[in-house]
Amino acid sequence: MFRLEQQMPFIPCMVIPYMSSGVFFAYVFCICSYKDELHLLARRLNFVTLVSGIFFMLFPLQFSLARPQVDNECFRFLFRFLELYDTPYNQAPSLHISYACIFWSVIARKVRGGWKIGMAAWLWLMGLSTLFIYQHHLIDVITALILVYVTSFCFPEAKKGIQIKTNNIKLLKIKRLWQLEIS
Repeated sequence: MFRLEQQMPFIPCMVIPYMSSGVFFAYVFCICSYKDELHLLARRLNFVTLVSGIFFMLFPLQFSLARPQVDNECFRFLFRFLELYDTPYNQAPSLHISYACIFWSVIARKVRGGWKIGMAAWLWLMGLSTLFIYQHHLIDVITALILVYVTSFCFPEAKKGIQIKTNNIKLLKIKRLWQLEIS
């Protein structure tokens, strides 16, 4: 653990951005318009999940600081949910950081204006939350960023050219719903 981490405050409200990753997980699939975008997104997410899972099994690390008691009932409920579904052994590399970076690789191309700025800020909060709710150490964040770099090298963006629109009707309907709500 880095010395800086011992000074890091515990901020219970940061559990909200931490728990929001599921919303982004669904959203990025809905804003992909082309098959190659969907395939690239799926490959990148699968790769970071697989590599991280291998690291989790080989190096079952745990967070080394005790999480303080949470007084707010709403936040306490979210932390209980977190404890049920997010084991303390999934540490390095942080999937939240990896996923946030991959989400941004899609959102940065697809979203414009204030929504783009808002989503960028929220993804930053989601990343920072991993530290402020005592879920991850800095080394977990650093290894996730390295993994994302390797992932983007292994699965680069396609060259500009002819793209085939997706013909997945259900996905297109969900996408249109998201666009109506955002507009």
